[in-house]
Amino acid sequence: MDTERFSRQILLPEIGQAGQARLLASSALVVGCGGLGSTLLYCLCGMGVGRIGFCDGDTVTLSNLNRQFLHTERDIGRNKAQSAYEKLSAFASELKLEPMEFHLNGENAARIVAGYDIVLLAVDSLPARLVVNRACVQAGKPLVAGAITQWEGQVTLCDPAKGGPCY
Repeated sequence: MDTERFSRQILLPEIGQAGQARLLASSALVVGCGGLGSTLLYCLCGMGVGRIGFCDGDTVTLSNLNRQFLHTERDIGRNKAQSAYEKLSAFASELKLEPMEFHLNGENAARIVAGYDIVLLAVDSLPARLVVNRACVQAGKPLVAGAITQWEGQVTLCDPAKGGPCY
């Protein structure tokens, strides 16, 4: 794969060619394609994570458009994961993008989470957070959980391999 797109970050000694190769060989799953998920997806594509899965069973509404930058007025009524896929594939066509037009639940989460190196959680539902957390613990996958409400944000790392906090 041509790495010219990532040439500016390859110049950083902390990344270099070896670090960029690791990013391109890595995978991430983003759960939620809304406000936080939209930003995460653009950033993951921009940094060159080679395989990015993302799931969301919701549809785009007009009230989403002030903060969910992957979606436009033409997407109103469409599934968020599909809308996101169209924008991201135009932005970073060389990456492997895997949209999933459904919510993770107790029946599918373990299987899906097991296929990725890391999971980024960007949903506002506590039951969804618990389901994804359980799947990550069972699979031994690190979970980065983000939340935004009003003017505040929160980020939590749950890494079963290192112990520490967990939902």
